[in-house]
Amino acid sequence: MNIQKKHILLLNSKDRSSGTATDCVFHLNENDLHEAHHVMLKDVVIPNTIYNIRTTNNTLDYDIGGVAKSVNIPVGHYSLTDLITALNTAQADLVFSNNSFAKKLNVSSASNSFIKTSSTIKKIIGVTVQNAPATSYTLDSFYNLNPTNYIHIISNLAEPDALVASNNKKYSVIASIPVTYGFGFVLNQTEDRDTQDVSKHNSHLNLSTINMRLVDDDFNTIDLNGSDWSISLSILKS
Repeated sequence: MNIQKKHILLLNSKDRSSGTATDCVFHLNENDLHEAHHVMLKDVVIPNTIYNIRTTNNTLDYDIGGVAKSVNIPVGHYSLTDLITALNTAQADLVFSNNSFAKKLNVSSASNSFIKTSSTIKKIIGVTVQNAPATSYTLDSFYNLNPTNYIHIISNLAEPDALVASNNKKYSVIASIPVTYGFGFVLNQTEDRDTQDVSKHNSHLNLSTINMRLVDDDFNTIDLNGSDWSISLSILKS
C-alpha cells in the first residue's frame, strides 16, 4: 500500500533567500519536502499596494499643432481627480477634464492635437485608437484606474504551460488572484480543491529551490512598494 505524506509549506516573501519581494527565491533544507510528487495551492495573501501609475505606464505621448511631445506622470497611486490634475500639471498644451456621464476624459487644446497610441498611460486614461486632430474631443474608451485585473504567480513549481494566455503564450502560473479590492486592502484566495495541478508528470519535484514572481495582466513584474506577501502550499510525497 502506497502511503502518502502531506506537508503544508508556508512561504513569506520577507523570508526569501534572494531577490525582491515580488521576484524572490527560496532555498529550503527540509528533507521532508524534497521528492514531492504533487503540489496544491492552499492560500495566498497579497496586500494590494500596487500603484496604478508606474514606470511602465506613465508616459503621455501627444501631438500639438504638428509638434510631437512626450511627458511623464510621476509614479504613485491616483484618484481620478488627482490624475487629471497630474496630467494638466505635467504639460501646458492639453487640458484634461472628466466627462462624468460618459466615464471618459475630455481633452481641449488651443491648436489641433491628438493623443498617440504609443502612450504607455493609454489604458489608464482610455485611449485605444488615435483620435483625429481636433481642439476638443473625448477619448474613445473608459478611464480605468485599476493597475491590473489579476495578480499571477509564476513559479518553477508549475508546469511551463499551466496558463495559456489569449496571446497564445504559455506561462508557468501556479495561481491567479483576481484584484477585487482597492489600494490598501488585502487580497486573499483560499483553495479547498486541486485547482492548480503542478505535478511534474511521474517525476518528483525538487523543492530545494523555489522561485516565485508576481506579475500583472501584461506579465510584467509588479511592485508592492515595500509590502510582503505569503503563499501556502500542500505538498504530497510517497
